Amino acid sequence: GRAARREVAAKRAAVQVAPDAPPEEKAFAEALADLPPLDEFDEEAQAKITKIQAAARGRAARREVAAKRAAVQVAPDAPPEEKAFAEALADLPPLDEFDEEAQAKITKIQAAA
Repeated sequence: GRAARREVAAKRAAVQVAPDAPPEEKAFAEALADLPPLDEFDEEAQAKITKIQAAARGRAARREVAAKRAAVQVAPDAPPEEKAFAEALADLPPLDEFDEEAQAKITKIQAAA
């Protein structure tokens, strides 16, 4: 417990951001420094925190895929693999077409990946 907390504190202190770093990177480093160590929570709270993190990561991944889908434009002279990828990506159904139970299962799979 105590040694692990010291190790985490040392890692957090070691997170240094370059002066010319983008504002997002600076904000992330500040937020990281403000977070309490996960081992300070009981197992039930850790499970809940992990579930929230998985949902947030899944949501971010879905947004990223949606943005990529919207931006996918394949040049006429693109290689066949690129055309096939664009077609496969376009064929994927949006997550909001699934019911809540299916969305939860998909999110769980994404979190495990």
